[in-house]
Amino acid sequence: MKRLIAAGLAVVILFSLALPAMAEEENALQKVLQGEIEFYLTDAYTGEEKAALLPRDGHWDFLGSPEWNAFFSRYALLDLDGDGTTEAALEVSQRWEEDIYPSGYLILREQEGTVRGYEMYIRSMNELKADGSFSHSSGAMDSGFAFLRFENGLPVPEPFTWCESGEDMETVYFYVDGQPAAEEDFSQAVLKQNAKPEPDWVPFPAAAEGYATRDGQRISFRYPAYCRMEYEDRIGTVVHLSDTDYVAVVVTEKGVSGVENLHENIANQDVIFSLSDDAHVFASHGDEHHTSFFIRHQDVVEIGLNLPDGTGVIVNSFCEYGHTEIYDVLLTIFGSLTDSAPLEAWLNEVWLPHVS
Repeated sequence: MKRLIAAGLAVVILFSLALPAMAEEENALQKVLQGEIEFYLTDAYTGEEKAALLPRDGHWDFLGSPEWNAFFSRYALLDLDGDGTTEAALEVSQRWEEDIYPSGYLILREQEGTVRGYEMYIRSMNELKADGSFSHSSGAMDSGFAFLRFENGLPVPEPFTWCESGEDMETVYFYVDGQPAAEEDFSQAVLKQNAKPEPDWVPFPAAAEGYATRDGQRISFRYPAYCRMEYEDRIGTVVHLSDTDYVAVVVTEKGVSGVENLHENIANQDVIFSLSDDAHVFASHGDEHHTSFFIRHQDVVEIGLNLPDGTGVIVNSFCEYGHTEIYDVLLTIFGSLTDSAPLEAWLNEVWLPHVS
């Protein structure tokens, strides 16, 4: 997780994030991206339409499949079909255990003030480039590169370089710029395509809002949309990156500050580090004497935090050894409650060198 926090997750990407300028006046496409107005989600094959709204937490039931746990990771503004009008391509990703995989795109296109969206699965559209070209594949020997065109309001890939299987399923035909070509020329065209620059991607506002309560006290926080939140009143709210890696947010009893609660929980005061007057941190690289078998083999970071309104909070991260991705989640949550810079510095300078 040396990548951690290079940008610090900025702490949280707010949904009011400024969009790249497409025109001086805000248009319908910008409003759709900001989640202010609906668009028509249009089946790319049948043309069937239904009203939809981009979610503020980034989650998206891609191709009507909520079990995919898909979310928008980033978007780009570019002229996909070369007609002089800007479209938006939102990259859809899936989280599977510890990894994130691209799944396709949602293409937003505006015409006469109406915005339509088209879901493009990864096999039909992948590896988008700044000039609007992309890769597509229906098999190992049936793949290539194309631009997107719109016919009768529906997206149609227009291949320019591709290969395809013959009827005998053994012969392979190659084409470069629409003309028959030798395999060597096709290979060179693939290298040329792969070297093209990517679009200017912008992180999509993929932060969801969670909360934790206790004895009438309630706090709100932000967490990455690709995580799963589980709310349990007195136990706290748990934000899962996976079954073994998660962050728990707990509101302390009334009258007990987060810093006080942390010091009460940790017997050895010498292992508590002060991030500030209102934030102290304890960390453990496993605990062979702990009654829980799992915590014996986990990295634990526990922060006691005093909020300005007097509410005390404990923010805990738990992960298996080496699963440092959890600290991106921890920073997002902590940074939505207070300044995350001291925690970020401690993670980078003290904790990560110790556990990595």
